[in-house]
Amino acid sequence: MITALVLLWPLARFWRIRSWKEVGIGDFREKGGDLWRWFGWGLLTVSGLFVLQIVCGERAWKGTWTALRLLEFFASAWGVGILEEILFRGLLFLALFQLIRERASAVLRVAVCTSLFFATTHYLKAVNPEGDITWLSGWISWGNMLMELGDVRMLALRWVSLLLVGLVLCALAYKRQTLWACMGLHAGWVFGLKVLNHATEWKGGSGNWWFQADILSGLSAEFMLGGVLAFVLWGMKRDGRLKE
Repeated sequence: MITALVLLWPLARFWRIRSWKEVGIGDFREKGGDLWRWFGWGLLTVSGLFVLQIVCGERAWKGTWTALRLLEFFASAWGVGILEEILFRGLLFLALFQLIRERASAVLRVAVCTSLFFATTHYLKAVNPEGDITWLSGWISWGNMLMELGDVRMLALRWVSLLLVGLVLCALAYKRQTLWACMGLHAGWVFGLKVLNHATEWKGGSGNWWFQADILSGLSAEFMLGGVLAFVLWGMKRDGRLKE
């Protein structure tokens, strides 16, 4: 992630981005409270999914955690939230939108394109090839990863969920015109996932259409994310931003 941010710096200069404010890093005194407000919303929504899985018998409470582990999860969540939001919603969404905002429906096109990229990069996971590591192993690993795109069921349950995550964060970035709310929501989701995955045990085997071991996969997660997206869009309509 850090490497990606460094390598995208020449691209930012090519796009004539000259300040952090253009990628959503600004107005902290006015909108900095979004960090903790949306962190709370992220933690609350993902906790709701865990409670639902426990009530439905798909997951069980197994134990506690230490203060050191909580601190580790907290630091990791904010690191991921800040870095990924600067990359995906800052540089690839807000900055790109500034370049083509004079075109009709530019914000929708940019939001969809960046969310598709976000969903696909998070959906594909490295798969180690079997046997000894050779000079071809990297290409074999890429082939194994790309084969995951042929799993229609998981595309519907996980890739669509990731696409909705991207759309929610893009809508929030556009609504607030800064990344503080996005960073908070993203960090809240990651912190909740880490803590509650550590404190619970998945009992659902290979999963089903409603629930998966990955809490942000499945129809239950998609309904939650769709609800958050609708809430953000409703706020944009109330503020008049959907008219632009």
